[in-house]
Amino acid sequence: MRTDVQWSKKQQLEFLLEANNNADRLTLLIRDLLDMSRIDSGNLTLDKRSYPVSEILDSISGVTFDYNIQT
Repeated sequence: MRTDVQWSKKQQLEFLLEANNNADRLTLLIRDLLDMSRIDSGNLTLDKRSYPVSEILDSISGVTFDYNIQT
């Protein structure tokens, strides 16, 4: 790794934000994999709750919006 590279404050911030976003995505992926493992082993218990449909749709639209920005 080069240590003589000089990054501007803006570049440093962009790099850190991207690293943070990728860490968040990796965390979600690991959680999903653990959930799949629990389902396969029969150790996942479902909690029956009611959720507002608008909340679910807002969550889904946020995911698709993030995906569209990156592609």
